[in-house]
Amino acid sequence: MANQTMNSSYLSGIIHNAPAGTNPYSSAVLALQKLEKPISYNIFRYVLALYGSIYAVVCLCCVGILITPFFQGKVGGAKHNWIVKRRYMVEHSTPYLIVNNGLMIGISYLIAGVLFQCYITQQFNTMDTDRQSFLVSWSLPGACATYIQAFTMLFISASNPSTGGTRKYFMSPAVFNFLLIGLPVLYSIVAIGLIAHKAILIQKSTISYEILITMLTDVAHLWDGGKKIPTDSQQGLLQAAFEIFMEDSSLKSRSAIRIGMLWAFADVPSILIYIGGVYALVTTAHHPFKRFRRESAEALTKAPRPGMFEKSPVKLDTEESRPLARSLKFMWLHYLAMSVALVWDLAAGMLFYVNRDNLKDTRLAPIFFIINLGTSGSTLLAIIILLARIVGDGKEPKNAADDENSEYRSGAYSEPKLVFDTEWSMETPKGGFERKD
Repeated sequence: MANQTMNSSYLSGIIHNAPAGTNPYSSAVLALQKLEKPISYNIFRYVLALYGSIYAVVCLCCVGILITPFFQGKVGGAKHNWIVKRRYMVEHSTPYLIVNNGLMIGISYLIAGVLFQCYITQQFNTMDTDRQSFLVSWSLPGACATYIQAFTMLFISASNPSTGGTRKYFMSPAVFNFLLIGLPVLYSIVAIGLIAHKAILIQKSTISYEILITMLTDVAHLWDGGKKIPTDSQQGLLQAAFEIFMEDSSLKSRSAIRIGMLWAFADVPSILIYIGGVYALVTTAHHPFKRFRRESAEALTKAPRPGMFEKSPVKLDTEESRPLARSLKFMWLHYLAMSVALVWDLAAGMLFYVNRDNLKDTRLAPIFFIINLGTSGSTLLAIIILLARIVGDGKEPKNAADDENSEYRSGAYSEPKLVFDTEWSMETPKGGFERKD
């Protein structure tokens, strides 16, 4: 952590206020080493172990998200595709690039979890050293993945590409694809630039620190019980070396704060898009299911209108609305948990910025612990819900088929309901549309 509590009189204060009979320059060396030494309390080790355990479970769940579709046969076969190209309107020559959010979240948070485990390992290995630093940011994969998931979900929900309803694709494919890919690319470029700049500042700070410690150690060796006092020029060199080190440490700290603020600002659009997407899901994806059920009741009690079957084919309803409702509930819970995790992360970034001048204040430790625990816990909950949704989506079609076969064999097969299906399939080889009967 940077030396935010130091000022230009810090070094001279240590030297002049050293206890009688002691070497003031040796005291200055010890004070600087103590100030730069990483936190190594036992409670800090336990906290790191807790965070490491949480993200280890996150990594395991991400592995489950990635491999589960391969064991679901035809049901999970479509989930193997990373990107699906769709043309929802004839006039669109360029397809929409619809990203597989399950795979995107799984691989991104798996990478983030592995990077966080590397950070935890380095923290444990360098607790007894003079200084420590970690250059890789584990927030980059998660920030890109959450934005892509939220943006895709908002577009799909607001455009209403579900069964029934009017398709209102408010965004052209070119604009959609640019926004889908452009912002994560911008995050990546800015993050890589900030991390590279931080690496340069860390190197400069390390060099200035080593020069200052070497100069203080040399003067301490010449002290000889106060018989050899450094000359004014030597004291001036010490003060200049200290000021250079203080400036380099301040720049390094500001660089870390800028990286933290980048992820805080990156959370804001994702949070807003998640909220908008969930609202769009509620208003566009849920209502068609209710409308179809009303039409089914009318189809059983009223005679068909002339030409009705020419406009819309008859389809047997196998109670698909029930598993879809279950899947949507899991989807909403996943988005809610992801939103909460981003809010916690935003709070951590703002707290880090507000207290940038006294980050070593021990009174902030409980607050940082609660906020970081909220972030990691909400992330774990969101990943578990997503895994449960993927597993459930693979089981329910199989269970529904088994139930129908059992009812048919027992003679209790119920009269099927009639539903009018107006769903359009994916793009045809010619780039147009085809109707699914």
